Amino acid sequence: CWISSRRSPAISTTVPPSRTCVLLATEMVRIQTLLLLSAAAARVRSTRPTSSAAGAPWHSWKTVPLYWWGSSPYRAYDTQTAAYAASHPVVITNGNYMCHENGCHGGEEQRLVDAATMLAALNSSTSLFFYMNSMMNWQQYDLHSFLTSQHPEWLAVNTRGQTVCLDGQTIFNLSVSEMRSHWLGTVSRGLATGLFAGVFADRAGPPLPRTAHAEQGGPGQSRLNGVLNASGSCVSPPDGLSPFEYAESAYTAWAAGHSEMLLDAQRQASEEMIVIANNNATAGVRGRHFERWAHTDFDKLTIAADIAALQQAGANGQIALVHGGEPCDRAAFSLSLAAFLIGASSEAYFACTDGWLLSQGWEKSQRFQEYDYLLGEPRGPAVQTRLPGGGIRYERTFGSGTHVTLELQEGATAAGTGCIYWAEGAVTGGLNCTHR
Repeated sequence: CWISSRRSPAISTTVPPSRTCVLLATEMVRIQTLLLLSAAAARVRSTRPTSSAAGAPWHSWKTVPLYWWGSSPYRAYDTQTAAYAASHPVVITNGNYMCHENGCHGGEEQRLVDAATMLAALNSSTSLFFYMNSMMNWQQYDLHSFLTSQHPEWLAVNTRGQTVCLDGQTIFNLSVSEMRSHWLGTVSRGLATGLFAGVFADRAGPPLPRTAHAEQGGPGQSRLNGVLNASGSCVSPPDGLSPFEYAESAYTAWAAGHSEMLLDAQRQASEEMIVIANNNATAGVRGRHFERWAHTDFDKLTIAADIAALQQAGANGQIALVHGGEPCDRAAFSLSLAAFLIGASSEAYFACTDGWLLSQGWEKSQRFQEYDYLLGEPRGPAVQTRLPGGGIRYERTFGSGTHVTLELQEGATAAGTGCIYWAEGAVTGGLNCTHR
């Protein structure tokens, strides 16, 4: 067995490895991961500004605290886009960045490093996060090529032995320790560049899909879910049965492995780096992301419950990224922003867009004017009262005089009345909000 020193994401062998060989190589990868992350953490300490929590992004209450995500699968960031992105305290370049450069077949890890190099050169105080899907084996990553050619047995299969696929991509079998080690190895090599403050673990919330047509967490379900055929295409099962059927023991082992991998990522990353789990408040992990806040979010919680979760994240010192919209029309914007301001701590950041491509709300020309209105530190936590006819009313005031109200009916997941009365005199919230 030997470990490639180039950009290979994993162990390479010239002959089929024995079980002993694979275990030895996996342990070598684990040790290499710890050494790389230790060195990367030292670089982060020397370049990141200090804050209330070790390694935490900078935060300001002067205006709405924002994060930035956008990317294009077809082109690199231009100068204007990169400069705008780098002006945010938290930036994530999506895992499809420039992937059509080679037909989305490998090389994504290096493209993410290239994007981070550009952004870090523009603003070294921006916290950049390395994107890695924690469930789907995206074909644009080198890890995908390695698994497909060397270890297809590390991919998830159903009870009939068919390799399953979700949105056209195979799924990591996270009950296999070697699979988890190679996922962690890919992350460690990204973080070892010293460019990243941590990793964004996508698909960290939903478990393995278990039915043919169950709603899957995350955007872009544009291709059929199914099984992998002999030519490597994702197709509907030829037997007509559900692709997502697992033995209960296999399902339980996968879910346990998923949680263990996220915790291992945080433990190995050390306290100077942050793992952000999408759609999940994973205990022991330093960050979480609400993907469709106040719009029937993928965590299946009500808006009130999500506000409580955001407040709890702040109390726990967790970084929280809050994304409203999909789509982000004026009604969705006012509701999601009001709900965010009611629950936000000094570790929380907001965005509201139609989706995850640059053109879907991440361009500077698409920026909401409210993002430049004065806010100021909150004068205290939100005040919560019961409405006479049932439901909840929240109020919170900020240092500039900006005042936020939010009214929700019991069980609301995508509706409510959010009003923001800005210090400048402007009001966000539509006809249901009047000047105070």
